[in-house]
Amino acid sequence: MQESRLAPLFPNTMLRRLFRLMLPLFLCCLAAGKACADDFTDGEAYFLAKQYGESIAPFTRSADGGNARAQTLLGYIYYTGEYVPKDHAKAVHWLTKAAMQENTFAEGMLGTCYFYGHGVKQDYSLALTWLHKAAAKNFPAAQTFLGSMYKTGNGVPQDNTRAMFWYGRAAMNDDPLACFELARLYEEGKGVAINPRRAREWYEKGAILGNEKAQNRLAEISAQAAHPVKPAKEKP
Repeated sequence: MQESRLAPLFPNTMLRRLFRLMLPLFLCCLAAGKACADDFTDGEAYFLAKQYGESIAPFTRSADGGNARAQTLLGYIYYTGEYVPKDHAKAVHWLTKAAMQENTFAEGMLGTCYFYGHGVKQDYSLALTWLHKAAAKNFPAAQTFLGSMYKTGNGVPQDNTRAMFWYGRAAMNDDPLACFELARLYEEGKGVAINPRRAREWYEKGAILGNEKAQNRLAEISAQAAHPVKPAKEKP
């Protein structure tokens, strides 16, 4: 398995998009008790003030008290190593605790850890299990990751029809990368009949959502339409 074929999805794109989705939820934390809530609030205050090192201790106390959001955030922090020394084993520890509480974000992140073997023994079956749990709850990053697994045949048998399904689900949830990949499948006729109109529609949506590849391809299509290549004249 060549990790590089899926690496663009994770961690740079997937985790950062995931974190942007997670942070507003932290502001409305439903903790397991007052002490847990107070610890989370303290950690949150440090984190929002960009005092990341100081946020670890209160977040850890909150996570120890069973707060799934704190557990997920710690998993993110230890996985990326942006605020503390990178430690994939600690990331998996906290993500597993949160995923066992059915935290959607943790489920998706844990699935990718199993896919790559980061902090845990590589296990495609468990990767699929956790990714499917998150995808079934309409987590677009997990849906896009599944689409790319089926498109490339990494960890699963290559299947453009299933890739089409998962990219379609994620695209309907406004995932920019999924819009681009779905458009490519329509344009190339993989997993579906070639359909230039539908391809353009999804390129347009991906471009609006900020996907650079969709923007570039849409510009190419527009240029080709404005200056069509004339067929060569047949020699008499």
